Amino acid sequence: KRAEGNPWRIATSVEALAIIRQHRGDLDTALQFYSEAREFYRETSDDLGLARVIDNMGTVWRLQGANAQARSASMESLRLMRELGNGQGISSALGHLAALNVDSGDFDDARCCLDEAMLLAGIIGHGERIAYISLLDAELHFAKGDAAEAAKHLRTAATRPEDLVGGDLAWALEVGA
Repeated sequence: KRAEGNPWRIATSVEALAIIRQHRGDLDTALQFYSEAREFYRETSDDLGLARVIDNMGTVWRLQGANAQARSASMESLRLMRELGNGQGISSALGHLAALNVDSGDFDDARCCLDEAMLLAGIIGHGERIAYISLLDAELHFAKGDAAEAAKHLRTAATRPEDLVGGDLAWALEVGA
């Protein structure tokens, strides 16, 4: 039975639980919580919350190797974020699509996604997104065999340690130094 009360508050609380489970590596439980939050956001017609949760579900599916589901979720999130005109959300979805494109060897598509994501992140001044996109740019260049260019992007990310979290920070500092 669903919890009683304000559906929007329930959605944000369940989403927070999903994020915690995701960061702890409990991806199956994170997906369950994200799915529940998605339904509450649909009930409340909160398209921003819905798009954000779908984007996060895509991230979890990518981590699980379910790249087709991840791509579908990222595309849906991107569509919703574009409809909302949410630059941060567009940048996030583009970053996730770029990572999927790198995984599949679609380097040109990855480059297009990263360029638009970085442009938007710069316009809105979102430091965490800029640092994350720099890491993705490094990943793209490593995949293409261009270690010098990858190191340049890692150094860019490492100059923004306040904008990186957890493993991203350690990886950028270790490899980009």
